[in-house]
Amino acid sequence: MSSNYPPGGDGSDPRNSQGFGEQAPNQPGFGYGQQPGYGQNPAGGDAPQYGAPQQPGQQPNYGAPGSQPSAGQPGYGQQPASQPSPYGAPGQQPAQPAYGQPGQPAGQPSGQGSPYGAPGQPGGQPGYGQPGQPPAYGQPGYTPGGFGPTGPGNGGGRSKLPFIIGGGGLALVVVVVLIIVAVVHASHNGTTASGPDNSSPTAKAENASDAVKGYLDALSTGDAKKALSYLSEQPSDTSLMTDDILKVSTKEAPITAIKVPQVTDKYAYEVSASYNLGDRPVNAKFEVDDSSGHYLLSDAYATVDLSVGTKGLPLTINGTKVAADKIYLLPGSYDLETTEKYISLGSSGKFLVQQPNDYPDIEPKPVLNSAGQAIFKKKVTEAIDACVRSTKLTAGCGLDVPATVDGYKIKDGSVHRTLDADTKAKVKSLKGTLDYSSTTVAEDEDFYGDVNITVTGVKGGKTYKNLDYFGGGESFGTPKIDMSSSALTVEWE
Repeated sequence: MSSNYPPGGDGSDPRNSQGFGEQAPNQPGFGYGQQPGYGQNPAGGDAPQYGAPQQPGQQPNYGAPGSQPSAGQPGYGQQPASQPSPYGAPGQQPAQPAYGQPGQPAGQPSGQGSPYGAPGQPGGQPGYGQPGQPPAYGQPGYTPGGFGPTGPGNGGGRSKLPFIIGGGGLALVVVVVLIIVAVVHASHNGTTASGPDNSSPTAKAENASDAVKGYLDALSTGDAKKALSYLSEQPSDTSLMTDDILKVSTKEAPITAIKVPQVTDKYAYEVSASYNLGDRPVNAKFEVDDSSGHYLLSDAYATVDLSVGTKGLPLTINGTKVAADKIYLLPGSYDLETTEKYISLGSSGKFLVQQPNDYPDIEPKPVLNSAGQAIFKKKVTEAIDACVRSTKLTAGCGLDVPATVDGYKIKDGSVHRTLDADTKAKVKSLKGTLDYSSTTVAEDEDFYGDVNITVTGVKGGKTYKNLDYFGGGESFGTPKIDMSSSALTVEWE
């Protein structure tokens, strides 16, 4: 091999070299780049055949068969005779095929024809690369080509456009192949999942009653995934349709005595069923849909709105965290609770979903639990004691005294407050209730207590001690505490 770099070539006469864009005389072409393309002139005529022997001085084809370069323009892969090779060795031939063009296999007989069809084949349907009709709108035909050997030409620079197109075409082919491989791989390894993987293969009930029976049986055994497989459409959120949820449900109110009369009518759209939910008998109707080719249940779950009475509370259903005010539940027994430390829903959070499209009788009534009541009373009592002990004009708890009353200037630090027996008893019976509009705030709207106040006042240059004060600020306000806060600060209204 020559030490010069031009792709291939041995420094011999370019007319005797054989490349991928031009053949030696009397040798048929081999490979895509050596066959005539669509619109190529058959043998004969003025235009030379693509892949056919070239005579010295003859203008070779440009890029693809069926077109000729303009006057003075060398063919694709051709170097003008008068211009030296850019790599320092004129007339050198590429050592390897360019993108998209196979070379001739070793040992290929020189007289062997192209496997894809060669010019001049008699009769029959032209093969790939055989002479054909001219391309539409005067476009030249296109077949892949490579760098041909240098040879005689009529001047002009080397055209780089075909190389750019060839490289882009290869990149496109690679991308397409990768996409096909990815799609085939995906088809053999399952489909793409969207959302929580709480789904299962769709059940295939042969009749309407079998679908309802399978659904109820799945609920009775606590198999949420199987139950969901009988639904024609699942809700947007199935986080409360799990085995853990149903485990609690079946413990509190198991589904038993399931009876589903056989339905053989293939056009049936409704199925009746009966069962017991705990100790409560249920007669239900299920809508069915066979549009998938098998019978499935339509809307076989309940939608529950938790926005009323629980605002601001962190909630759970059967021990599982609730993420939204609007939830979806399968038939069963449920216990709505809050994880707030000092608040409970008690029995008001227990309810049943008896059948699909049920509207559960649920009215959450948050209350302070025993720990909440104890801490509420403790915090309010401590606040009252601190306010009563204060001798400042501003004591808090609703017991503030103005600086001037009836011409008397009250000396700050001279205010003395005491509780009578009735008020002391009321302090001992403090009880918090939760605000309906803000369910984490506890208050005692029934608390009311008077405070006896004496002050020292100055008027007309004289000081008067132990004056009985009546002018506002001698009774407590309403104590409130946000039970969800860590500080549990008492505020007064």
